[in-house]
Amino acid sequence: MIDDKLCSRLLSPLMQEVRMNMLAMAGVSDVEFQNGQICEVSSVKLNEVTVFQEALGEVSGRICLSFSKQVAINLSNKIMSKICGENANIKEFNEDAEEALKELLNIILGKATALLEQDNLGLIFEPPVISQDAEQMMEGASEVITAKASSSAIGDFDLLYVVK
Repeated sequence: MIDDKLCSRLLSPLMQEVRMNMLAMAGVSDVEFQNGQICEVSSVKLNEVTVFQEALGEVSGRICLSFSKQVAINLSNKIMSKICGENANIKEFNEDAEEALKELLNIILGKATALLEQDNLGLIFEPPVISQDAEQMMEGASEVITAKASSSAIGDFDLLYVVK
């Protein structure tokens, strides 16, 4: 069972790295998070596009960024534009958008690993995956830690830790 202290230990480094890497990779400087909260699985509604990585260790589960399709496209365009140095014009969610979001989460978790190790959580991450199947995402979950995020540059999204 997750308590408020563990919730904070898990989410704080993730929120910090989301902010830093949204700025570094996409030029998005205004990501604001609401306080994280522990939710029952049945109360969680995922958005249309979720990028996640399996986390194995003391608190096994899935670390997810969940977006509406439009927010996923907005963010992917910003990432691709920053990387390529020219304006990207992704109009629908496609393989390029998927790859951009997977790379973002991979970098976020790579950098958050050092912070999470300070709390001796012993987490190891699998490669990132994209899912548009909310049922698959919640499979085997016991509870979910969520933090709502907003940005005027890309829109609203969710950071989740789906605990198994």
